[in-house]
Amino acid sequence: MALLAHFLPEPSSWTGIGLLSLGFVAILYVVEKVFFAQPLPKGVPFIREPQGATHFSLKTRWAYITDCVNLHKEAYEKYLDKGQAVVIPGVGFRNELILPPSSYKWINTYDDDRLSASHAFAEYDQIAHSLGTDIFLVDPWQGTTVKNELIPSLDNLMDALNDEVGVAFDTYLGTAPEEWVEVNIFDVMKSVIAQANSRFTIGLPLCRSPEYLQTSLDINEQFITTAGTGLASPGVLRPFTTRLAAIGLRLNLRKLGKLLHPIYVQRLEYLKRPRTDADPKDHFQIMLRYAQRERPHELGDLKNITTRLATANFGSMHQSAIMITNMILNILSSDKEFNTVSVLRDEFERVAHSDGNPNTWTKAKMAKIVRGDSVQRETMRLHTFGGRVMLRKALTDGIVTDTGLELPKGCTFSLLSYAAHTSESKYEQSKKFDPFRFSRIREQQVGKEGGPPLTFVSTSLDYLPFSNGKHACPGRFLIDFEIKMAMAYLFGNYDVELPPEYKGERPPTVWLTEAQFPPREARMRVRRKEKL
Repeated sequence: MALLAHFLPEPSSWTGIGLLSLGFVAILYVVEKVFFAQPLPKGVPFIREPQGATHFSLKTRWAYITDCVNLHKEAYEKYLDKGQAVVIPGVGFRNELILPPSSYKWINTYDDDRLSASHAFAEYDQIAHSLGTDIFLVDPWQGTTVKNELIPSLDNLMDALNDEVGVAFDTYLGTAPEEWVEVNIFDVMKSVIAQANSRFTIGLPLCRSPEYLQTSLDINEQFITTAGTGLASPGVLRPFTTRLAAIGLRLNLRKLGKLLHPIYVQRLEYLKRPRTDADPKDHFQIMLRYAQRERPHELGDLKNITTRLATANFGSMHQSAIMITNMILNILSSDKEFNTVSVLRDEFERVAHSDGNPNTWTKAKMAKIVRGDSVQRETMRLHTFGGRVMLRKALTDGIVTDTGLELPKGCTFSLLSYAAHTSESKYEQSKKFDPFRFSRIREQQVGKEGGPPLTFVSTSLDYLPFSNGKHACPGRFLIDFEIKMAMAYLFGNYDVELPPEYKGERPPTVWLTEAQFPPREARMRVRRKEKL
């Protein structure tokens, strides 16, 4: 040992520090492989690796980081579209099993006690490490209440939602007809959507509280960064890195709970008497009544209720803000070729006046917005937040796929969505934003039977932004109405255009591995229209 030490550098030297760091990384790699390896079925090819490979080269992992779109495209065209599963790189050390779209029907034959969507999301969101429990996603009853109680009562929410959309736009874009002003699209849309969503989640007056809205938006961002930190960390370090990254998240959840406390105490009083028409009809009250009926042990735990409300807000606020930002950019950048703004403005005005009451929206009126719906669907086809859907985790052994793969317990898998959405075999000029791609088909189908329901909320194997099957996003119907109301108000009350320096072109989308974001610094010019 003394002889060996003679040839080794001093630990305090740069060479010594480098060797120690390299040794530490090597130990982490070995521990990861031995104790934290993801269960995968045997015989599935690894994209861009030799036959029989069981790990990825650094070159392929680097391709995932720098050019994930083409990596997914290659996986789809070479394997998935031909009915074959493939393994692709994931965040950090992860290897992701991707099943072909032809396995969709097979996936939906399994109950959640064997193939679980909620357990898969809990693993990807790292919530057990960040918050100390995964109960909010493994038992996501806050989402069940959206599907079973909030959505069926949409007509009762329409007037309030429409009112809040108008108040929010007036607040953030102004009401006085003036010169053109330039605003950050994403910043404005985050605020508008947060306020509008909060009208049906928590109601007045909290839905207009800047502190409540900003805290909710901060929590949304922290959910993402915490999950990303956890997934990118080696398994042995994950409990520590995720917990550390979640400090800000936990502090903001505590702050949100304090803001909710007065309303929480007030709303509990409603539970002590039979329900009446005067009771609040927002999601928060629906959640409390559900907890009283089905989860009484959670009802008295404000921390629990707060976290459940925050997870519900994430889906409705974050995804909707991204979508409407992308939609505005697409509308304005396609206007020169398709006259998109005028077409939409005319349709919104015609439908709004169709029943003689232009200041109200109903389900029936929303169904008449065909071209606006096409713009929404086309935006989601090209600009979904994530590139994968239908996440599932095998909770038992003995599960065999329709293609003969035996899934080990603990194996997670998903389907590719963006690659399917941009496949030339599915869509002509698949990378081009065509605002009326789907409305042209729907308008040609009027009076005819058959044909796919090409609406924003309908799902299929060629259109997967809301997933598909029994776990398709239940909140998409509410998002649909909210986006249509927002677009009708924006283009009905403001002149909107891109800054001259954009030359009518959409700023490029920002990709972070397989997630895409609208350009955060993208701007638009707005001017309040004169009332006639």
